[in-house]
Amino acid sequence: MTSVSNRDLCRFFYVEACDHYFACNYCGTLRKQLPSSGYANLISHLKDKHPNYVDAYNAHQRRQAGSLTAHGFVNPTAFNMYQGMEWVVDWNMPLSEVDDPLMRNMSKLKPICSKTLKVFMGKVVAAVEAKISSEMTGLFGIMFDGWTCFLKHYVALYAVFWHEGDLKQVLLAIAPMEERDLTAQSHCAFMQKIYEIFHQSESSLAFLIGDNCATNQAVATRLEVPLIGCASHRFNLAVNSYLEERKATVEAVSVVRLLSSLL
Repeated sequence: MTSVSNRDLCRFFYVEACDHYFACNYCGTLRKQLPSSGYANLISHLKDKHPNYVDAYNAHQRRQAGSLTAHGFVNPTAFNMYQGMEWVVDWNMPLSEVDDPLMRNMSKLKPICSKTLKVFMGKVVAAVEAKISSEMTGLFGIMFDGWTCFLKHYVALYAVFWHEGDLKQVLLAIAPMEERDLTAQSHCAFMQKIYEIFHQSESSLAFLIGDNCATNQAVATRLEVPLIGCASHRFNLAVNSYLEERKATVEAVSVVRLLSSLL
């Protein structure tokens, strides 16, 4: 380890008492040290009474260095890899982007191999799955919705559960359904495949949240859990009921619109 200044040693091994006296943290001995007179008196006590003081100081510094992550310091290699993943994911780039010579010249990141990036992305996925699994310790619900893009049907699944007094809504998957059809049975198989990744079972599933359509109702029936359906249709019914009571006003507005379009 590099040499340590007497000032740093004295700050570590002594605490100020009173009237220019300093108490040794080892034995409590008081030593006088006047301002602007150096640290000779304090250091001489350490050399005479505690000859291993430099080794003790260095050992303490090594322990502190090992706990830097607890104070927000991150390993530079890990941070560089994180920024590489952020670049690829946030901009929806192919993994080969990090291999491109032009990208490397323009980026402030240290060069990253796409194969290495893929390995670390897999490790991040495993770590996130483990974190979510550790929090899903009780009953949970599934909130889901699907859409079709270029003849491929995708489903997004969220887990809804309580953890340490907080309501969590955690994304489990946005993935294509590999099943041949979009029946209730296929949806059930898809859900089971996803929540088993997080070490959950059907016995812990408490409810479903989704569109109030026939397929989702059938899924809830198969899984024997209640379906909390979308209530947007209730809003439409409420609006229609409100307008029905003011039918004359609505008709008058329609006439005005028609006349204004003809002018």
